[in-house]
Amino acid sequence: AKTSKPQTWSWGKANVPYYCAHDCIWWEIMAIEDIGYPVRITEWSEDPAKPCLVIFYKDPNLIPEKYFTRVGFKKDPKKFK
Repeated sequence: AKTSKPQTWSWGKANVPYYCAHDCIWWEIMAIEDIGYPVRITEWSEDPAKPCLVIFYKDPNLIPEKYFTRVGFKKDPKKFK
């Protein structure tokens, strides 16, 4: 099954398979809530022939704001653990 409309927990996109959305929930949303920044960022492609891209930042200060706002947060380095 897939999302029928854009959701915060599906990177603001529709038609995301629920299986893929767990990356957004677990590695991005829950990580931001827990340690202040996403641990693993997934660039999900709507084209099933293209692979997903997984991004890791060694320094959370270098994570662009767009990876916070697309899941409903604001980048706040004071919350980084």
